[in-house]
Amino acid sequence: MKAFFLAGPTATGKTAVAHALAREMDLPILSTDSMLVYRGMDIGTAKPSREERAGISYLGINLVDPDANFSTGDYLRSVKGRFDTCIATGGTGLYIKALCNGLEELPPGAPQRRAALEVLEVPQLQDLLRELDPGWLAAMADPLNPRRLVRAIELAEAGIPRPTALAELARLPVVALSMDREHLRERIVQRVDLMYGQGFIEEVRALRTRFPVWSVTAEQAIGYAEAIDVLNGTLSLAEAKDQTVRRTKRYAKRQITWLNNQFDIHWVEITPEDNPTETATRVRDLWLQQGPLPICEGP
Repeated sequence: MKAFFLAGPTATGKTAVAHALAREMDLPILSTDSMLVYRGMDIGTAKPSREERAGISYLGINLVDPDANFSTGDYLRSVKGRFDTCIATGGTGLYIKALCNGLEELPPGAPQRRAALEVLEVPQLQDLLRELDPGWLAAMADPLNPRRLVRAIELAEAGIPRPTALAELARLPVVALSMDREHLRERIVQRVDLMYGQGFIEEVRALRTRFPVWSVTAEQAIGYAEAIDVLNGTLSLAEAKDQTVRRTKRYAKRQITWLNNQFDIHWVEITPEDNPTETATRVRDLWLQQGPLPICEGP
């Protein structure tokens, strides 16, 4: 199993470029976006529609309902053996890393302990992890993510050694799209406006009717958490949009930092005016120079 990777921060247009390349190279697309695994969470995740996916084999999307817990290990098991060579694209760094390096077999957390941790705020989780082992917190690629903080605490309490320092990890070559900060911010604002204009609130309302209780990951997803607050009457529509934009901007910044720390990134600088087909040509040329990367066959 091998893959041509196309990474980059959210809202840089990875999907359109990947679609152009999939059709040109006659390859399936493997999503590396942890939110696209949820069925029905379409508008808020900018999930490509059936029309957009026409003629393209897609893997890694619509795997579980929003009430299901779904780990990175579950993701790897769901795609293993499904392709020879594919285009892997999306913004979840942990999925990309797991595809390249695999996952260690780690013990599951105790349900009661996890429930107690999940009600804590991020600063409280950080303080607890810092008390257990400061190195664990320093080694985290996303120390503001509550779900990952909870998991790190579980592992630290179980005596699991912290991850290898970032500098010691294999720095595989990965192609990624990049856009200047101001244009990216404009793209993010436009995307959030489009979400709500496409009926985002109605999507979330319908999903809550079908699934009254969501998994922690789905419930805390950018945009969905804010839409739930709108439906609960704790946020206005304008506040929800503003908060979603701010969270997305912070997420994009973390994505860039993570990619630079983890891989030998070949950045492809683009502007809002660039044609996806032209960008695809630039990406393809880089891919053909380095060849596809092997996908780890282990856990």
